[in-house]
Amino acid sequence: MTCWMGRRQRAHHISYDDGNLMIHVEKKEEKEEKGEKYIHRERSFSSMQRGIYLPNVKENQIKANFENGVLKITAPKGQAPETKKEIPIE
Repeated sequence: MTCWMGRRQRAHHISYDDGNLMIHVEKKEEKEEKGEKYIHRERSFSSMQRGIYLPNVKENQIKANFENGVLKITAPKGQAPETKKEIPIE
């Protein structure tokens, strides 16, 4: 399980390829402050990627769930996969 408070589900991307589970998270933020004689704008972008080597899992049974800022990934033991598979977040 991984906790990223304040992240939205849409900001996560999870994939599994040749025994590697990859989690990619992006955060985009824009702020604007208007004064009488000025406008101040800030934009920030950050991303984080984490890879976990899981060689013996059942590729078709990997599930991901995102609830209350916690991303939970379940990967049952099994044969090592040979192809890449995208995992939808429920």
